[in-house]
Amino acid sequence: MHKWAFICLAAFTLNACAGDQAQSEKRWKTLFNGQDLEGWQIINGELPFYVENGEIIGKTAAGIPTRYLATEKQYGDFILELEMNNAEGENSGIQFRSIQAPQFRAGLTGYQMEVDPSSRAWTGGIFFEGLGQWRYPIIDNSTCTTAWNTTGWNTLRIEAKGPRLRTFINEQPCAYLYDATLEEGYIALQIHSIGTMPGRADAPTRWRNIRILENPKDDDYTAANNDSKSISYLLEQLSPHEQANNWSLLTEEIIGKEGFTGITIANPVIDAATESSVLKVEATQGGRQIILPSSVKGFEFVADIQMAPGTKGRINYPVMSATTDKPRIKCMSSFAIFDDTSIDHKNSNEDYLMGSVKGKLTAKNLSEGNKRKRILPPEKWQRIKIVVKGRQVEHWLNAVQVADYTACANHNNKPSENTNFQIKVDTGFLNLSTVKYRPL
Repeated sequence: MHKWAFICLAAFTLNACAGDQAQSEKRWKTLFNGQDLEGWQIINGELPFYVENGEIIGKTAAGIPTRYLATEKQYGDFILELEMNNAEGENSGIQFRSIQAPQFRAGLTGYQMEVDPSSRAWTGGIFFEGLGQWRYPIIDNSTCTTAWNTTGWNTLRIEAKGPRLRTFINEQPCAYLYDATLEEGYIALQIHSIGTMPGRADAPTRWRNIRILENPKDDDYTAANNDSKSISYLLEQLSPHEQANNWSLLTEEIIGKEGFTGITIANPVIDAATESSVLKVEATQGGRQIILPSSVKGFEFVADIQMAPGTKGRINYPVMSATTDKPRIKCMSSFAIFDDTSIDHKNSNEDYLMGSVKGKLTAKNLSEGNKRKRILPPEKWQRIKIVVKGRQVEHWLNAVQVADYTACANHNNKPSENTNFQIKVDTGFLNLSTVKYRPL
């Protein structure tokens, strides 16, 4: 009796699941009918996209700017799935939540799921087109960097749920970003400019089987994973992932009211702004000290900074040591703050340049081979990160690593129980927003 009851229950469950799956499939909408470009528009470029054998095809051309085949409709929360083949193509991508903002870019401004055929292999990362910023580069996600099929078709998936943005390649998870800069916009297929290099012209990129699920239910999304690596660009708030992983925001209670100045931070794309408690350091006011929880193992420190042209300063931070039963400072090191755009010799080896360690080493782009550091104009918000693991230290600037060194090698500092960070400005002023810290 129990056996037959179990069989009946199992059969009922399977039928119910099949029914649920069928209902879910009905909610998906096809964005490309396989025959023509109905529902799509070309943005920023005269060279057309065309349809052949059920595929959308776009080709590179010398002297043609980056162009996009965009949906006529804008989307907010969605799940997008499509197949893509750029085996013969160049750098490309899928724009989403993107808008036309000519003050930033002639084409589209917004999030882009990168398709990167170079040796860097950052396919699956999220680049902010128009702002020129990597929000989530694929640097140490080996399951993603090896997922792309360079010789044939790939399945791409983008999930957008409020500020949570995720990408997948051939079912492998890639970017995991929290960002509320844009809440809706176009979805678009990109053909990247190749400049005036005719040898790279006429290379096709192909797309097919494009479909979308608008306003998905919670169960439609891939389950949240607080153990995975995520990056957050939320202003003055922690993401759920950060909350689950012991991150703290620096607040008045930590820095002290005299260290805070309330200013309005504008959304970099739209006119929306937020009142924020921003730490402001001016040259005439000397430095600010921040008392943070100490840890022998180390810490991660993240801050978004904005500075006046010509600003020069540094963030001094402790490297800890367990010389007694209490954690003490082994030595102090520093992250150089400098407006590199204010000098002509941008490729010089001076240790005062942004992200360097004064007296020790010059910051360089360690994540992208021979490329320069990703420096933005001083009035733009830029992100810095300091990671200390024991005596091993990393400096990061705008999502790329710029320094990797062993601290305290030539220091003779007397160990101290003072665990203060110190922010100093010698020239100009510096604003710090969304300052976050995590002891390791």
